[in-house]
Amino acid sequence: MLSGKTYGYKTIIHAFFFISGACALILSLLAARSDNYKGDFNVIFWIGSLLVFIGLLMKTFYVPYDTFVIIGGVAISGLSFFINPLQSKDDNDEELLDQ
Repeated sequence: MLSGKTYGYKTIIHAFFFISGACALILSLLAARSDNYKGDFNVIFWIGSLLVFIGLLMKTFYVPYDTFVIIGGVAISGLSFFINPLQSKDDNDEELLDQ
């Protein structure tokens, strides 16, 4: 898509990319609201993914500073592996070692 070799289907590929990416982000946010995924959802990772998606949209439309948005989104997503604000402090896996 970014190389320009879409063989005449550029608008269809772009529309599919935009719609499927936006739907995936919205569905991941809605799935996180359910009780089954409350402990697994990380809002910082979701914000980083949103920034990466916006950066890719900017890159597709040749908006300046798109690389900085993508790098920022990847950095925030990487930071999310160390910080999870929704994880409770009582979730210690000490019982796992006792078994």
